[in-house]
Amino acid sequence: VIFCLSAYVRARVHAWLAARGHGVSAAAGVAALIGDADPQDAIAEGRRRLRAISLSDAVLEADVFSSSAPSEYWQSKCVPAELDSIDAFVSHSWHDDPVAKWSALQEWRAEFVERNRREPLVWIDRCCILEPGQDLLSLPIFLAGCRKLLILAGPTFLNRLWCVGEL
Repeated sequence: VIFCLSAYVRARVHAWLAARGHGVSAAAGVAALIGDADPQDAIAEGRRRLRAISLSDAVLEADVFSSSAPSEYWQSKCVPAELDSIDAFVSHSWHDDPVAKWSALQEWRAEFVERNRREPLVWIDRCCILEPGQDLLSLPIFLAGCRKLLILAGPTFLNRLWCVGEL
């Protein structure tokens, strides 16, 4: 029980489990239900589609939260990623203030850089979803494959079914 209280130990155990596939097993079941697929196929598809963006590439522009429309600009800044290589899955409501979300993300980023001495690698929907119909089926794998869930909660966050589903 004491070990569970340590953020360091929790992070290490999560990384160890994710590296062995245990961290995505439940997510694979959810993805399989959503996409009517075999759980192992859901994991393989999620691994193939997983992408991330370094916040150093997005540091100067709050535009990333200004629209839910796909953006070739933001998508071009993403790189393929491995499960458990992404520091945070960024969850937010498109109906909340983009500047407030950006400010909260930058505050988190500054703390992360201070603590880890490097830029964070994150999953942000507008950047990392290349094919909405297909990538959304892998969303549970993407979420489980990230080390942390970073919630940029504004006034509408808990009113949005999609946001609550990510929790």
